[in-house]
Amino acid sequence: MIRLFVAIDIPDEIALQLVSLQSGLQDCRWSPRDNLHLTLRFLGSLDEPLAEEVDFALAHLKCKPFKVRINELGCFGDAQRARTVWAGAEKSQALTNLHSKVENKVQQLGLEPDKRKYAPHVTLGRLSQGTPKDAAHWITEKGQFHPLEFEVTRMVLFSTHTTSNGSIYQPERYYVF
Repeated sequence: MIRLFVAIDIPDEIALQLVSLQSGLQDCRWSPRDNLHLTLRFLGSLDEPLAEEVDFALAHLKCKPFKVRINELGCFGDAQRARTVWAGAEKSQALTNLHSKVENKVQQLGLEPDKRKYAPHVTLGRLSQGTPKDAAHWITEKGQFHPLEFEVTRMVLFSTHTTSNGSIYQPERYYVF
């Protein structure tokens, strides 16, 4: 079994600007630069034959290059606890279309539909004890940045390995548009 997800990798110049936002929150495990990505679809643990089918299907997915604009900060969690802080990508028709194409391909291979509404974002950090008030303060403090825009010319199939120090993401295959 191999644990996989499909994502857009973040160019170095954009990643460095995102990393510069990673301070000012207690009890936050910040994502290392190499783990910054914009998820298109988490696939979970797949056996090798299905992983190969996914790879083949993604290799034949057609898409044209397009721009992504990261323009906001936010957090996931509930009224009691903030869990994740992120930089959000503006939804565009091109990004929505790519997400839909990936979703359709993996469903055709028998994977269950993703139950969550697609919210394009780059996870910046995970909070162990954060409150919504802490996250709101961080968003206010760090949220005044110029939107970050980059051209998407490929997507990546990543494997993920969990360690005691967090997850390690390994690019398995690049799909150039």
